[in-house]
Amino acid sequence: MDSSTTARTGLAEELAQLFSKHITHYIIEHPEANIGDVEELMRQELQAIG
Repeated sequence: MDSSTTARTGLAEELAQLFSKHITHYIIEHPEANIGDVEELMRQELQAIG
């Protein structure tokens, strides 16, 4: 694996962790949330990233 691939892999792992933490906090703060709410949040987050 070259350094560019390693950097992209590291970035992807970091983004996945941040995304997971954000979703977890959302669920904790909104216990009434259903899977549709979480899916919408994920869509919004992905649009914001890229």
